[in-house]
Amino acid sequence: MTKYNRVTNKQIVKHLRKIIKFIDSIMENLEIRKEGTQMKYSINAFSNICTARQHKNKCILISLFLVCTVIVTSCLSGCNMTDRVTTDSGDLISSNTPTENEIDSQPSDSMTTAVDPVDGYLLVMDILMEKASNIDDGIEYLAVDTTQMVNLTAEGKIRLFKELERYKLTVLDKTQDELEDEGYIVDTFFEKGLWIHIEDNPIHSDSITMEAEILRSGLAAHGITDLEIIFKDGQWQVKSTGPTFVA
Repeated sequence: MTKYNRVTNKQIVKHLRKIIKFIDSIMENLEIRKEGTQMKYSINAFSNICTARQHKNKCILISLFLVCTVIVTSCLSGCNMTDRVTTDSGDLISSNTPTENEIDSQPSDSMTTAVDPVDGYLLVMDILMEKASNIDDGIEYLAVDTTQMVNLTAEGKIRLFKELERYKLTVLDKTQDELEDEGYIVDTFFEKGLWIHIEDNPIHSDSITMEAEILRSGLAAHGITDLEIIFKDGQWQVKSTGPTFVA
């Protein structure tokens, strides 16, 4: 009977040593070193007491209590800390931080936004150029004022002017004042070109409202007010127009 008790007590001590190692690992991962160290010292002292036969039953109960305490402590500490993951290089990173693969797989704004306002601008300019077919004789330049085209990005402007080359004209990015200062427009007459001016509002629900005009002079111009275009069925379309003017 004594031998049986001695073996059992040794097994209890063995399990307590395992608990100490378990606490060490928890302290390392959850950074609860102070509390963990105190608990480890308590278990060391407790394991020495457990070698006594008369305390065997108490040791078993307290062992179970300590195991439960360690588990609860680790759970509570984990809830209040950022989860960490060890990389191959040994660095600790938050598990909530997206990895490089996750970042690469996340769509950027340019990928998620299917609507390109440049195609909308080109639609409007095609309409203006068609309206100006009676005033475009002998022209060499097509000037566009982009200063009030609020949906046009720097990259979009490059594409816009590249697309406008289909008219076989020299494309200029200039305001009316700049054309006058540089001698393209003299006495309100753009002798060798047409000037397009568009003033629009920020895109909303895949639609843009704007005022658009094309002119060669104060007496040779076409314009559209309250023009609304909408991106529908994969392309830009004219939804509605307000009053037009011809000079």
